[in-house]
Amino acid sequence: STSAAPTVWAMRSLQGRTDGEAPALRIADASIRQNNVFLRDAVLDVQPLVPADIAPPDSADGNLGQIRIDFGDPESEDLEESQAIPEAVASNAHVDSLGRAVPHPYRLTFSTDIVYASSEINTLYGLQGTAQIRFSDLTGAYRLYGGSNLLLDLRNSDYVVGFESLGKRMDWDVQGAHVSRVLETDTLGRSLARYRLYSGSIGLVRPLDRFRRVDARMALLGVSEANLFDPSEPTVSRLLLYPSLTYTYDATEYGAWGVRSGRRGAISLAGVPVTVSGERARFATVLADIRAYATWGRYTFAARASGAASVGTDPQSFYTSGVQGWLNPRVDARSPLPTTGLSGFAFATPILPLRGYSINARQGPYFGLINTEVRVPLARALSLRPLPTLYGLRAVAFADVGAVWGKADNRRFNALSDEPEGRQLDDLLVGVGGGVRGSVFGLPLGVEVAWPFDGVAFGEAQIYIALSSDF
Repeated sequence: STSAAPTVWAMRSLQGRTDGEAPALRIADASIRQNNVFLRDAVLDVQPLVPADIAPPDSADGNLGQIRIDFGDPESEDLEESQAIPEAVASNAHVDSLGRAVPHPYRLTFSTDIVYASSEINTLYGLQGTAQIRFSDLTGAYRLYGGSNLLLDLRNSDYVVGFESLGKRMDWDVQGAHVSRVLETDTLGRSLARYRLYSGSIGLVRPLDRFRRVDARMALLGVSEANLFDPSEPTVSRLLLYPSLTYTYDATEYGAWGVRSGRRGAISLAGVPVTVSGERARFATVLADIRAYATWGRYTFAARASGAASVGTDPQSFYTSGVQGWLNPRVDARSPLPTTGLSGFAFATPILPLRGYSINARQGPYFGLINTEVRVPLARALSLRPLPTLYGLRAVAFADVGAVWGKADNRRFNALSDEPEGRQLDDLLVGVGGGVRGSVFGLPLGVEVAWPFDGVAFGEAQIYIALSSDF
């Protein structure tokens, strides 16, 4: 093959030299040849030259690591082709005899990723705050994290610590956590109890492909209850083995304010097969959640179907809970909340969203729920310019149909019941309504109104002001 002819500038610089060197070598002077790794390696008979601005680590004349900054005139440097490598540099473990960096095995070193504090509104427990910190190594393959909302002492505080290994296809982690709450154990507030949940667990996450993954976790849970009104009463506690397995599929596409299209879902199996100590408890729970989204023009349609069944001598309990982050909650006090008691505090699960009903309007070991929503970007539809503090304003219309059933003495599902007014819905719950959602100062805020339907007429409206986003 024929080599490309040198440029006009190169031909003028060569001035008639016809030796066999490439134009770049013929143009470069001795110092450039030795300082440029490509030219230096191309000429075998040229001795390498360590640049004058490399200094040993213990040099005291203005070092920045191993690089000495020299503000002198570079034209005054008299670099000879035969200059030898300084002995201090040649003996440095960080460079070889040619002055090039020597690779070393990677040494695990952690640095701080994030340190921040956050707060949230919990429908049952009110305002909560958490301080968190996370460390990771240089490659991001390992993480250490911790968080807490320390109160008076460790016994009354929440905290979590953990370690994650993310370097390979299968991720794994270990975690320890503690949760403490003081709750009323009857509807009249005549008794208070401190509940504590402490746990240690190990988890595995295996992605099957870009859209599917399998999660497995084995946890050892300890839960205790102490009567604060009568300290002489002994503390009751349990130690339980709690394994879980979850399959997740997610092929959704997000827009500016939430999911626009696609499908996602999960199915999980969890339970307590073994009671290590304390009163015996045994149950198994299957839970499924499937969601679908579609967008036509300005309208986004969302549908969700979820359900669970828990069986055993001490089954898991599910209860209606309105919407997530409900700021003005209403609690049905006709029966105690299922969050009390050892099993209730550890495993009771809220059903969200089921609008039109109060918290704890229904509870039981079985539930099914269907949610449908139509979402419209309000500012765009009305050609309005959003306020600087209000973004993503959108109107929402929804319908929720759910059922919660099952008791210790009767686990039969009853859709209808005979009442003096006629046949009405019994275990079946229906709510319809609408509202607006947006982002205020960066916080997702929604205001919605829902009416329950008993099969004959619509009931009293429920107003939901909540810090929550779309499902």
